[in-house]
Amino acid sequence: TVIATPTASGKSLVYNLPVIDRMMSEPDACALYLFPLKALARDQLSTIARLLELTGRKTGQKLTAAVYDGDITAYQKAKIRKHPPNVLLSNPEMLHLALLAHHDLWEGFFKRLRYIVVDEVHTYRGVMGSNMAWVFRRLQRICEQYDARPVFIFCSATIANPADLASKLTGLEADVIEESGAAAGKKDVLLMRGLEGAAQTAIALIHAALHRGLRTIVYTQSRKITELIAIWAAQRSSRFRDKICAYRAGFLPEERREIETKLASGELLSVVTTSALELGIDIGSLDICV
Repeated sequence: TVIATPTASGKSLVYNLPVIDRMMSEPDACALYLFPLKALARDQLSTIARLLELTGRKTGQKLTAAVYDGDITAYQKAKIRKHPPNVLLSNPEMLHLALLAHHDLWEGFFKRLRYIVVDEVHTYRGVMGSNMAWVFRRLQRICEQYDARPVFIFCSATIANPADLASKLTGLEADVIEESGAAAGKKDVLLMRGLEGAAQTAIALIHAALHRGLRTIVYTQSRKITELIAIWAAQRSSRFRDKICAYRAGFLPEERREIETKLASGELLSVVTTSALELGIDIGSLDICV
């Protein structure tokens, strides 16, 4: 199944609810969630963990979720392999290098695998898509070896050919859900031609937003300009210095987690970032995106 509905239409619930429903009747069932970015997997972990905890309270079961990526320690990886969670959140590289290459170590997980959720499926196109098509076919063969027939669920808010792409990636026939019944607030789109250049215009917008208490994300094209805009904006506004932060690949895992948490809680009001903090991060009260 491919869910191709707009941003904030509830795609996370569309796949989380059937997964949890299956686990209520089959507590040993497992699901694999694949995200293209570590930040997105971490963001979704808190959501699914909360849903599993609420379900466990109702049913008396202990349902668990865990992230398996390059940021966790060797000890944590071994622990997860030995006792796989109900929901494992990972990324394509870890699937290819860790799970499929050493599938004998994951036998219990593959035997109980019922759902494979692939978020932001539009990122798997071109060369990346052709590579992933082989990985998904390999995944299916390994699942068959352990007598598992998991259901694939693909999600994307920005794709024109959902059924075609999903079929090419997996070799399976795909059903598409394109209509969204979700409510949507009014959005304003402004195109600005900054006389002093993009960076200076962004800084001016950051300051204007901070003075109004608005939560803002500024996307840039490179790590260098990310750092520079954050530094310049902080230097020119000592009052809001602690409310501005840069975010990019290359930060330590604990630094990235801290920034993500502060942004979600409102402790940070402005984050300047590369595409590392992109693709479906849930920030419900975001006011401005530059």
